[in-house]
Amino acid sequence: MSELPLGAIERRDPFVGPRLIERAVVVITFAPIAKIGDEKNKIVSAFQEAIRHDYPRFAQRIEQSVKIEIDEKGQVASAPSGERSWIFQSEDERKKVVLTTELLALEIQKEAYTNWKDYTEALLKLIDAFEKYAEPSHLARLGVRYLNTGPVGGDGDPRQLCNRALTTITGKSPLEAADLLWMFRVDEGTLLLRSGIMPANATYDAFFRAREGRTWYLDIDVASQNFEPFNREVIAAKLQAQAERLHAIYAWAMTKDDER
Repeated sequence: MSELPLGAIERRDPFVGPRLIERAVVVITFAPIAKIGDEKNKIVSAFQEAIRHDYPRFAQRIEQSVKIEIDEKGQVASAPSGERSWIFQSEDERKKVVLTTELLALEIQKEAYTNWKDYTEALLKLIDAFEKYAEPSHLARLGVRYLNTGPVGGDGDPRQLCNRALTTITGKSPLEAADLLWMFRVDEGTLLLRSGIMPANATYDAFFRAREGRTWYLDIDVASQNFEPFNREVIAAKLQAQAERLHAIYAWAMTKDDER
């Protein structure tokens, strides 16, 4: 059985196996910028103007929560609190940008996903606009996450195609549900690898949307958490390294041992 690629990544031919990507997201977390959410919304307006031809759909959301604080006397006080986010989407709603006072994210659905190069070009355009108007000082966290899925059963069942390390138990046909999670330290930060069978109308978090039938999934998340100056070139290099790790894991997962 082949080893999971956790060390140095060897250069190889492009992967030509099954393409099961459902959603891809890059999340850039930065030192909070309070002026993004001020009453005049100057930064948000300028950012929207810079990207609105690619992302014409716009919405503002406020997620309500209760903020609990303890004062110097030990007394507990609670008050309603709302976290505001701004959503920018492409015309077909298959590309979505999320901006808050502490993160910038780009999510792409499978119909719009072509390749990593196009994805990073779109992301870097967003970073350029964000840097120009928000002037971020520090990067806090950076991560790339891909969700890959396929329906269970029939000739197209992904369990017939992937590494048996993922299907020793979950490949059994009577299986109704399974959720396997691994966490590893890698050169690019932390790797979360999650795979299993999700029953109908169920989910394990908001990134995996509930659906009608049983679904096999492979969720790969590579992230780093380092508080450092916000630098476009550094971010681009780190994202490239994270993506290479993610793609290596996917190639390992979706290549049967007898094909290696």
